[in-house]
Amino acid sequence: MSGKIILTVKKGGASGKTFTYEGKEALILGRRDDCAIVLPENTVSRYHCLIDIAPPSVMVRDFGSLNGTYLNGEKIGQRKEGVSAEEAWEDGESRGSVFEMKPGDRLGLGKECEIQLEVKLGAEEKTRPSHRDCDVCGESLSVVDGPGICEPCSRNPMKLFPYVVQQDAGYRYLKELGRGGMGMVWLVEEEATGEKMALKMMLPQVLVYEKAWQAFLRELNVSGQLEHRNIVRQHKCGRLERLGGVFIALMEYCDGGSVLELMNRSGGKLSLDLATNIILQTLDSLIYAHSAPVSVRLMDGSVVSTKGIVHRDIKPDNIFLSGSGENLTVKIGDFGLAKSFEAAGLTGHTHTNDAASGTLQFMPRQQIISYKYSKPPVDVWAGAASYYFMLTGSTPKDFSGGGDRYRIALTEDAIPIRKRNPSIPEKLADVIDKALIEKPDIGVQSAAELKKMIVSALP
Repeated sequence: MSGKIILTVKKGGASGKTFTYEGKEALILGRRDDCAIVLPENTVSRYHCLIDIAPPSVMVRDFGSLNGTYLNGEKIGQRKEGVSAEEAWEDGESRGSVFEMKPGDRLGLGKECEIQLEVKLGAEEKTRPSHRDCDVCGESLSVVDGPGICEPCSRNPMKLFPYVVQQDAGYRYLKELGRGGMGMVWLVEEEATGEKMALKMMLPQVLVYEKAWQAFLRELNVSGQLEHRNIVRQHKCGRLERLGGVFIALMEYCDGGSVLELMNRSGGKLSLDLATNIILQTLDSLIYAHSAPVSVRLMDGSVVSTKGIVHRDIKPDNIFLSGSGENLTVKIGDFGLAKSFEAAGLTGHTHTNDAASGTLQFMPRQQIISYKYSKPPVDVWAGAASYYFMLTGSTPKDFSGGGDRYRIALTEDAIPIRKRNPSIPEKLADVIDKALIEKPDIGVQSAAELKKMIVSALP
């Protein structure tokens, strides 16, 4: 963590209240009781604005509020006259753009409520270098505070791989499996055993701070303690000083790819038998993970024992397959990775710019409103949403119309599954629809309960 973010209410009914954050947070501010910061003024909208925190950075976006959002007295968002709250969510101009907040800035929610930002930087903050060269080829880098690698080298695995994996490490490069904005995944072979593994190399896109890395690796050490046939095994993980401090993880390789890839190969959706096989194994992994004993090493060096870990990012592209036919084994991947990158502030501002839109499709409103305190039921809801997607080729909520994704995720209900696929058996459809209820609580609270309900409802 690179600093403390302190929000103090300076004006309004909550005046004097202070909220402190040391890690990645997405906060919805508004009048409703389920907002992260509840502001009781009638001039504050139900869901007024979003504050996205990744210490020491803070971003804000208006949600098309009735009375406007103001940054140091300057309006940064308000819905147009005569436009309803629901219509404003669909109107990009009414919603407003994303703005960065600086220490000392005052955020006004209407004219009767104001919040001030304070940032306290930690002693471990690094200074930005004035010049930097690529760690691989030595060429000058245009971005001095990002990963220590130039674009040509990042695209050349034959140059990059020997640098990341030392020659005496005992792994041979086979091929690239994929890449994205945060890094890449390679297929490697352990020379001593011939076992194939997936090597993930994550490139942090922000300055890295020692406390952030400690928290990040602590989370990964916890997820590495999970051992179950339906969870991708994490062999090794750690941070390299090379390339600006990249993170690498050596993971079990799943030769069948992801469920999303299987759906793409199968015309966009899966048969009832195959989708049910996949979801039941997925639920087995969650039953285990939500109650598994794990040991956590705290900052002071002490070790505490606890139970359970929540994935927080169950979706078809995080459900992997190994084998085929009767030998098909489902394995949930990236346990802890999504949470760890978020907690360490290594993902940048994913909420305010809607870069997390793909994840929002499989995220219940409880998780959006309170990501930090997400409990096992959010994984159960996401599992049910993934099952729905496998059977219909569509997400439970309709994100296809181009409306504001946050409005859809927060306020709309899941569309009954038989409206999307009438061939789904009625009893099974009732179970899936119940599992996708969010108000007032998630309809099915445990993975074991959902598995039992699915099995009982099968033809």
